[in-house]
Amino acid sequence: EKGMEEARRQLREERKAKEELQERFEEALRDSRKLKEAAATAETRIAEQAKVIEEARRRSEAAEDEVMLAKKEAEVAAAEAKRWEKATLNARDELAKEEAQREAGRATPRLPASPSESVGKGGKNDT
Repeated sequence: EKGMEEARRQLREERKAKEELQERFEEALRDSRKLKEAAATAETRIAEQAKVIEEARRRSEAAEDEVMLAKKEAEVAAAEAKRWEKATLNARDELAKEEAQREAGRATPRLPASPSESVGKGGKNDT
């Protein structure tokens, strides 16, 4: 009788140990599934962030290209402005020279080219 009782007790302990092992296994399985889902979610987020970073890099490069183009255009415009400024200054100088020549022409009395030009103008050669 004692041997039977001991065998039943041992059987109960083995069942209990087996149930605990089964519960731990199922819990470990659930944890493993959760970890796999978390890893998949993390991979998805990493891929999305990589896309965002790549798009930002492309935009940055495009902006750099636009800045370089704007600098080139500004340099061309500055050179053109200098050419216009120089042309304007040259034109002003030319106008000033022409004006000075006109003023000089008015200030100096014109001498007759020949004595016959002075005939009839009240000069001493009039007859």
